[in-house]
Amino acid sequence: AAPKPATVHVSVNANQTVRNVSGRVFAINTGGGDENLNTPATKAILNDIGSTCLRWPGGSYGDIYHYANEPWDTGATSPRTAGSFSTNFIALATNTHSQAFIIVNYGTGTPEEAAYAVRMFNVTNHSNFKYWEVGNEINGTWEPDYNTNAPFKAHDPWTYAMRFTNYYAQMKAVDPTIKIGAVIEPSEDGYANYTDHPVVNPRTGITHNGWTAVMLAYMRSNNCTPDFVIEHNYGPAAGDTQDLLYPKGWASDAAALRQMLNDYLGNAATNVTLEVTENGTGGDRQNVSLPGGLFYADSIGQILQTEFNSRVWWDLRNGHGTVDNPDPAFYGWRTNANGSVLSDGGIIYGLGGAGNLYPTYYCAKLMPKFATDGDTVVRATSDYPLLATYAVMRTNGTLTLLVINKSASSTLTANFNLSGYVPYGNAAIYSYGIPQDEAARTGVGSPDIAQTNFIGVAASFSATFAPFSATVMVMGAANQPPFTPTSLVATASNAVVSLNWNGSAGADSYIVKRSTISGSGYTTIASGVTATSFADTGLVNGATYYYVVAATNANGVSSNSIEASATPGEIFGWWKFDATSGTNAADSGYGGNPGTLQSGATWVAGVISNAVHLNGTANGYASLPVGVVSALNDFTISTWVKVDANATWARVFDFGSGTGNYMFLAPASGGASVRYAITTGSGEQQLNRAGNLSAGVWHHLAVTLSGSTGVLYVDGVPANTNLNMTLKPSSLGSTTQNYIGKSQWPDPNLTGSVDDFRLYSRALSATEVAALANPVPPAPAGLAAVAGNAQVALNWNAASTATGYKIKRSLTSGSGYVNIATNATLTFTNTGLANGTLYYFVVSATNSFGESTNSTQVSARPTSSASVAMNAANAAGQLQISWPADHTGWQLQSQTNNLTSGLGTNWVNVPTSMQTNQMTVPLNSTNGSVFFRLARPY
Repeated sequence: AAPKPATVHVSVNANQTVRNVSGRVFAINTGGGDENLNTPATKAILNDIGSTCLRWPGGSYGDIYHYANEPWDTGATSPRTAGSFSTNFIALATNTHSQAFIIVNYGTGTPEEAAYAVRMFNVTNHSNFKYWEVGNEINGTWEPDYNTNAPFKAHDPWTYAMRFTNYYAQMKAVDPTIKIGAVIEPSEDGYANYTDHPVVNPRTGITHNGWTAVMLAYMRSNNCTPDFVIEHNYGPAAGDTQDLLYPKGWASDAAALRQMLNDYLGNAATNVTLEVTENGTGGDRQNVSLPGGLFYADSIGQILQTEFNSRVWWDLRNGHGTVDNPDPAFYGWRTNANGSVLSDGGIIYGLGGAGNLYPTYYCAKLMPKFATDGDTVVRATSDYPLLATYAVMRTNGTLTLLVINKSASSTLTANFNLSGYVPYGNAAIYSYGIPQDEAARTGVGSPDIAQTNFIGVAASFSATFAPFSATVMVMGAANQPPFTPTSLVATASNAVVSLNWNGSAGADSYIVKRSTISGSGYTTIASGVTATSFADTGLVNGATYYYVVAATNANGVSSNSIEASATPGEIFGWWKFDATSGTNAADSGYGGNPGTLQSGATWVAGVISNAVHLNGTANGYASLPVGVVSALNDFTISTWVKVDANATWARVFDFGSGTGNYMFLAPASGGASVRYAITTGSGEQQLNRAGNLSAGVWHHLAVTLSGSTGVLYVDGVPANTNLNMTLKPSSLGSTTQNYIGKSQWPDPNLTGSVDDFRLYSRALSATEVAALANPVPPAPAGLAAVAGNAQVALNWNAASTATGYKIKRSLTSGSGYVNIATNATLTFTNTGLANGTLYYFVVSATNSFGESTNSTQVSARPTSSASVAMNAANAAGQLQISWPADHTGWQLQSQTNNLTSGLGTNWVNVPTSMQTNQMTVPLNSTNGSVFFRLARPY
């Protein structure tokens, strides 16, 4: 092989327009076999990759799928109950504002059924799906094709042209606004399945029997012109390099198709568009490897140099397969539990999560940073085929470059020459490559797109690109402020809010602002931040904080980003189950995820106040919101459980999205043990304690994970440790079925009670877990005393886990306390006290586990409320004033005025007079008249 060049020369001309970007090039195939189709996880994935166009019901399935009777596929002996149906697809497309390509059944269907599908989608459900395909790859003999009644033949272009005319007419009769496409192949002689309908190319005079030539010729003779034609194209299986160089063939395909359309359809070809509704890698392990991700990005870059209006990737989810003979010449590492190399046509497996988001997903996630619908593709050239470069002028004025290094081992240096655009000196960089793929393998570092800031952009500049990498450079124009930061996300933890945002083109640094009021009152808490992340520490747990970020450079400051907020706290989720009625289970943690009790769940007395009782029936469980554990890595789950009767595999909790993606805790597993397990589909990682949980008594259970060390605790004591737990809650993705008392599998539901269910975003220590298992409450805080007539009113703050309080009193400060009352509320009034006497009070908190230490002491002196007369006497030049002892605590006040002036309002408190019932005041003849009074303290 030729050595790599010392420098790759890249030219970008922002004044040379290639075409406008169609949002359909970021489309993706979905399928009826996807049981997770209309889920929050899917919506999040589509949002991440910028896809606003979908295809349904998925490839070859389209030629056995019956919209009028969806559970019954062609050849089925029983109705389908798993997967997804058109109602699920409609909901997904509606919720993601997506356009759609819909396949109608040509192979085993009828034009009438196709018309039914148009009516069902666009008339009945108002979906306004625009693009409709008559059959899928029907030129290939691998597709089901029952059109064998003479003169029709299976996989015959003449038959297809004849029948297409009927499909077209009946579908357009239902909705004239739709576009209907025909299956095509980019060569004139390809798929010459028959020779009984030869056609002559009007331009060349050459006879052809290929699928495209025959089909187009007979469509023209039928006076039926498709609105678009459909190509499917997959890369070769020969190797990574061949795969990565393959997308350059899109230009020749587009040219060949346009020539055949012009040749066989004449002027009618002008309005026929080119669409690609399936595209993917050709090899096995490339589907889940980094080269597959680079292929995804490069295919889009090449498509954007052509007139193809769509490129629908195959596919969103396809299901794990394995490769029997893994070739070490191919890059990749993903294996199943048996060590077999994985193959999977999807960009994710299941609901995603660590290890199940493939490089194709991350490279797809790069695309919205490169281009979106309505942007303008401009000319970019590279003189080295292993460093592909594409350029787009965004509608916001930025210039973006997509640079793909297809070399497996060489870092490539490129010299860029820009014309037609004067950039600012800094660019935002987004990249994905070997370091991120290795992070997914090892669990060390971030597997997500890396964000950096590149300094030194100019009309001519150099940059280096790591092997097997895809990079997006976002440049702002010179002499203008940077663009506003986007996608600000605030994530809470213990006394910390972590912020992340997308970099801004032209930004030198960022300003982080915070407020305690939504929408206003922002103050700068950090400036000069050069990263696209910031940790705000030392916060008050339980308080909500609101953030915005602005970008700055030498030309000014951007506007503020959209606001993000978070509430830090020690406990991520805390379902106390202390209610007495209703079905809402409040979340006292900072996650703010209330649960819902189903009909078989009721409120009962618990270990700490109330608990939820689950009756073991089908509806005897509580559910928590979608994604409740998706943000957790290191974690602790702590709860109290009382099993009425053990049922094998009943769950304390089971958080997941089906039987291949879950984490659960069972008090009685099939192996006669308390078991915690977690899996993403390739074998469980477990913690086990021998022996089922004993029934009829409360037990405390906890699971902690710190790094790869998991610990199962029973009643505060470590019961099992596993040092090799690589899966964490975030590995499960956004779980959709989060149950307390119910399993993902058809196992028995729990019969028993659950109390004080907690999720921590860190691993508690053994000491901390032991304290939770023996939850003597803390001393009450905020004790206050207010004196009255022969009484003292007390109030204090609630102590966590307390079920009652002891009120204690003494006549001596700091000792001699006597218990005077036991109280369940947070207030108490001690009556029948002696007015004028100083009393000292403390309060302790209690529950079934014991009693807290005493609170901080307070004191109060009750005093009579009756009117009182003072006694005064002159002795040795001093005025002696006294009043009854039961009025000790009243305030002696004085004022000095001339007798002729009378009383004023300028009363002054006499110091220390509230601690006694007599005072001695010096007499001064120069004072004029001195007046005294007693003021009641309440």
